[in-house]
Amino acid sequence: MENSLKKEKLDCCENEKNIVEGKSSCFKRNGLKILFLFLLFLGILLFSASIWYTNTFSDVGFDAVIFTIFSPLAGAQPGIVYGFLKWALLPSVLSLVIL
Repeated sequence: MENSLKKEKLDCCENEKNIVEGKSSCFKRNGLKILFLFLLFLGILLFSASIWYTNTFSDVGFDAVIFTIFSPLAGAQPGIVYGFLKWALLPSVLSLVIL
Protein backbone atom coordinates (compact mmCIF):
# COMPACT_ATOMS: atom_id res chain seq x y z
CA MET A 1 0.00 0.00 0.00
CA GLU A 2 2.87 2.34 0.79
CA ASN A 3 4.32 1.81 -2.69
CA SER A 4 1.01 2.71 -4.33
CA LEU A 5 0.87 5.94 -2.30
CA LYS A 6 4.41 6.80 -3.37
CA LYS A 7 3.55 6.03 -6.99
CA GLU A 8 0.41 8.20 -6.79
CA LYS A 9 2.47 11.04 -5.35
CA LEU A 10 5.09 10.65 -8.06
CA ASP A 11 2.45 10.51 -10.78
CA CYS A 12 0.75 13.59 -9.38
CA CYS A 13 3.65 15.84 -8.59
CA GLU A 14 6.81 14.64 -10.27
CA ASN A 15 6.14 14.63 -13.94
CA GLU A 16 7.05 17.92 -15.55
CA LYS A 17 3.65 18.66 -17.03
CA ASN A 18 1.91 18.27 -13.65
CA ILE A 19 4.49 20.43 -11.92
CA VAL A 20 3.82 23.28 -14.29
CA GLU A 21 0.08 22.85 -14.92
CA GLY A 22 -1.37 20.70 -12.15
CA LYS A 23 0.68 21.63 -9.12
CA SER A 24 -2.24 23.32 -7.42
CA SER A 25 -4.51 20.29 -7.94
CA CYS A 26 -1.96 18.04 -6.27
CA PHE A 27 -1.72 20.39 -3.29
CA LYS A 28 -5.52 20.72 -3.14
CA ARG A 29 -5.90 16.95 -3.04
CA ASN A 30 -3.33 16.62 -0.26
CA GLY A 31 -4.88 19.54 1.61
CA LEU A 32 -8.31 17.92 1.44
CA LYS A 33 -6.88 14.66 2.79
CA ILE A 34 -5.28 16.49 5.70
CA LEU A 35 -8.48 18.43 6.40
CA PHE A 36 -10.53 15.23 6.29
CA LEU A 37 -8.18 13.44 8.68
CA PHE A 38 -8.17 16.40 11.07
CA LEU A 39 -11.98 16.58 11.10
CA LEU A 40 -12.18 12.81 11.57
CA PHE A 41 -9.73 13.01 14.48
CA LEU A 42 -11.68 15.87 16.03
CA GLY A 43 -14.96 13.96 15.70
CA ILE A 44 -13.54 10.81 17.27
CA LEU A 45 -11.95 12.88 20.04
CA LEU A 46 -15.25 14.62 20.84
CA PHE A 47 -17.14 11.33 20.79
CA SER A 48 -14.67 9.54 23.08
CA ALA A 49 -14.40 12.61 25.34
CA SER A 50 -18.18 12.68 25.76
CA ILE A 51 -18.18 8.99 26.75
CA TRP A 52 -15.31 9.63 29.18
CA TYR A 53 -17.19 12.62 30.63
CA THR A 54 -20.37 10.65 31.26
CA ASN A 55 -18.42 7.80 32.85
CA THR A 56 -16.29 10.09 35.03
CA PHE A 57 -18.73 12.86 35.97
CA SER A 58 -22.11 11.16 35.61
CA ASP A 59 -23.79 12.98 38.50
CA VAL A 60 -22.04 16.36 38.17
CA GLY A 61 -23.35 19.13 35.95
CA PHE A 62 -21.32 20.46 33.06
CA ASP A 63 -21.09 23.92 34.63
CA ALA A 64 -19.39 22.41 37.68
CA VAL A 65 -16.84 20.69 35.44
CA ILE A 66 -16.13 23.95 33.60
CA PHE A 67 -15.68 25.72 36.96
CA THR A 68 -13.27 22.98 38.06
CA ILE A 69 -11.28 23.23 34.83
CA PHE A 70 -10.76 26.98 35.15
CA SER A 71 -10.06 26.97 38.89
CA PRO A 72 -6.47 26.61 40.17
CA LEU A 73 -5.08 23.09 39.90
CA ALA A 74 -3.63 22.90 43.41
CA GLY A 75 -4.88 19.67 44.91
CA ALA A 76 -6.32 18.31 41.65
CA GLN A 77 -6.00 14.60 41.16
CA PRO A 78 -3.75 13.64 38.27
CA GLY A 79 -5.91 10.55 37.80
CA ILE A 80 -8.53 12.65 36.03
CA VAL A 81 -6.00 13.93 33.51
CA TYR A 82 -4.55 10.45 33.02
CA GLY A 83 -8.05 9.06 32.61
CA PHE A 84 -8.79 11.59 29.86
CA LEU A 85 -5.51 10.82 28.13
CA LYS A 86 -6.14 7.08 28.35
CA TRP A 87 -9.85 6.91 27.50
CA ALA A 88 -10.39 9.92 25.22
CA LEU A 89 -7.17 11.06 23.57
CA LEU A 90 -5.43 7.71 23.08
CA PRO A 91 -8.30 6.06 21.14
CA SER A 92 -8.51 9.12 18.89
CA VAL A 93 -4.79 9.07 18.11
CA LEU A 94 -4.77 5.30 17.56
CA SER A 95 -7.72 5.44 15.20
CA LEU A 96 -5.99 8.16 13.21
CA VAL A 97 -2.79 6.11 13.05
CA ILE A 98 -4.71 3.03 11.89
CA LEU A 99 -6.30 5.01 9.06
